[in-house]
Amino acid sequence: MGGHLEVVNHVLELQVDASAQTKDGLQSIHIAALGGNLEVVNRLLELQVDASARTKDGSQPIHTAAWGGHLEVVNRLLEVQVDASAQTNIGWQPIHLAARGGHLEVVNRLLELQVDPSAQIKNCWQSIHAAAEGGHLGVINRLLEQ
Repeated sequence: MGGHLEVVNHVLELQVDASAQTKDGLQSIHIAALGGNLEVVNRLLELQVDASARTKDGSQPIHTAAWGGHLEVVNRLLEVQVDASAQTNIGWQPIHLAARGGHLEVVNRLLELQVDPSAQIKNCWQSIHAAAEGGHLGVINRLLEQ
């Protein structure tokens, strides 16, 4: 259900549960956020799908949107009061995932919200380490400004 709005609406007309989960706990909103499908995210939010739903690894839709570099989706999720510093089970925050993917716009947005770029995940990495792994110099430079 992470695809086009017309298809999603058709499936929903068939009374499919918009909050149905995969074996890993992914819901349609996680997949739509990962794909940057703002229209679908908005439709699911209209249906009151949980914008903070967690997968088995603790990921929320804001994590998948940040990982995909989808600023519009990140902003929409923030509008419905999701936690910009939400942690997965091992401590990944949206800023770590955006940094790892080299998504400078998303990193900047999260920094505007005073997200702590030095927050550590379980392996002691900070967001700068995640950016370094991906070789994202622009993100590294931005994080060093903090």
